[in-house]
Amino acid sequence: MKTVLFFTLVGVALLSACTKKTENPVEGFWELQYYEWKSVDTIEVFKKHGLTRQVKVYGDSHFTWLQQNPVHDSAYLGFTFGGGGTYEMTGDTIVETNEMFAWKNGIGSKAIITYEIRGDTLIEKFPESEDDPERWTAIEVYTRLE
Repeated sequence: MKTVLFFTLVGVALLSACTKKTENPVEGFWELQYYEWKSVDTIEVFKKHGLTRQVKVYGDSHFTWLQQNPVHDSAYLGFTFGGGGTYEMTGDTIVETNEMFAWKNGIGSKAIITYEIRGDTLIEKFPESEDDPERWTAIEVYTRLE
């Protein structure tokens, strides 16, 4: 319950920060429509459906994301994943530093993301890293929430 309250407060704080118009093209609320994560031996694909949702919010210098997955045969809809922290942008690259994360080993990690915006669609690509023994790559496709 404390976790849900914490992420709710973070979301409200970011909403307040996102009401002003800025030059930052990723600032705002985005809903995940599709992702594809790949490693040397694994492919994980997500397509938005039903009650499963993920929303990502970029503020001026902070970001957060929450994913809700329904618990089968239950009325409970929990926020089962989440994280957030700070980010910096240079050209078409975003570097996210995770200060909060669903897993302990994610805290302090950095995600180097190449992004592209097409209309109301945000496409984020996570390049392969030489430091990652599993060599994960990913593409995430979001649409802007108004």
